[in-house]
Amino acid sequence: MIFYSHYKKIRREYKISLEDISRRTKIDIKYLKALESGKFIEIPGVYLRLFFKAYIREIGCDVDEAIDSLDDFLNQKTEERIIDSQYKPEKKDIFNIQLSDIQRSNILIGFIFIIVLVAIIALQNRPTSSVFDKEESLRLNQNDLESLYKINSEESFAENLKFPVSIRFESSDENYIYFSDDNSEQEYFICDICDKVKSDVINEKWDGENKTIIIGNTSDIKLVLYSKSQFGSSVDFSSLVANGFPVVVNLKSDPMVVSVIKYIPSR
Repeated sequence: MIFYSHYKKIRREYKISLEDISRRTKIDIKYLKALESGKFIEIPGVYLRLFFKAYIREIGCDVDEAIDSLDDFLNQKTEERIIDSQYKPEKKDIFNIQLSDIQRSNILIGFIFIIVLVAIIALQNRPTSSVFDKEESLRLNQNDLESLYKINSEESFAENLKFPVSIRFESSDENYIYFSDDNSEQEYFICDICDKVKSDVINEKWDGENKTIIIGNTSDIKLVLYSKSQFGSSVDFSSLVANGFPVVVNLKSDPMVVSVIKYIPSR
């Protein structure tokens, strides 16, 4: 995960708004948004490090570590610009070549065509890049849980549902859901631009294999397990997984036990 997206994720998990930070630090909110999106060029150079330090202090993270990440990022961009400037190809004015009017017109039309083609490709790729960045900011794996969070509580519940069991998940907010068992894994993203899921409702089937579910955002969710048999029954776990921070749900079938592990930020 890109370092500035990492800090944005921490801010959201601590439920600290940019408006609150702007009010306390007197930093224009447009500069705070630029910090979280990596658009450092939009911030006056003399203020960049000062604004970034103030922002990091407000979200409760290590300032020295954050500044090192910022410097590494900025130095890498500077090196790329230096390398690009050293290897610029020699410019040649093709119109100094003795060509007929028709040939010159054809060359000009060709250049215009190439420029239009490049612009179309760039526009087509921009949403894809935006979707990728958004999904990266939402993705939560086991390493993230271990490095950013600590276990707050763990509860287990014995159930008596008949297989196959349907798992229905609903979220009214941005979210990341990860299902895995010994044979497969599946991840879902819920956000305005994400393309992995088109609605805020997810349905998965549990056939009896042990399964793990990672839920990135549990502030406003609904999680229901119900049997698909003729005399099916259901169990609503919505209130049991509500946590405001990530939750891991482990499903075991023999005997049927549902365990809920709630996490909170480690700092």
